[in-house]
Amino acid sequence: MKHSPIIFFIDDDPDDQYLVRRAMQQLDFNVELVGFESSERLFSHLNHSDPILPDFILLDLNMPMISGKDVLKKLKGSTTLSTIPCIIFTTSHSDRDVEESYLLGANSFIIKPGTFAQTVKIMQQLCEYWLNTVTLKAKD
Repeated sequence: MKHSPIIFFIDDDPDDQYLVRRAMQQLDFNVELVGFESSERLFSHLNHSDPILPDFILLDLNMPMISGKDVLKKLKGSTTLSTIPCIIFTTSHSDRDVEESYLLGANSFIIKPGTFAQTVKIMQQLCEYWLNTVTLKAKD
């Protein structure tokens, strides 16, 4: 039986969490969006004995304590988690952030849009690509 896709969204901004959640509700994908307001909460979840793993991860770069880049390093350095696609979803327009993110193993880099309609469009495209177009590693 095929599971409902799971997307993790790690972002410390409650407004961004709300907008992405609302955008996902506009789509025809039966997706479970799991939000984490900090990197620490993500790693707390992942450190459980049998954590639920996502089909892909949306990751903000600019977070307190453990930055998105540090999260990316840790995820891509793990044999268990390294195959999960990580999409950077950030306000940063920095060429350096783009380059470093890809060097650390990011699968995509998306600058957060300025409108809700653009957010819906981006979420539609992400789900279409990562859930319907590519073949992802089967979950164990």
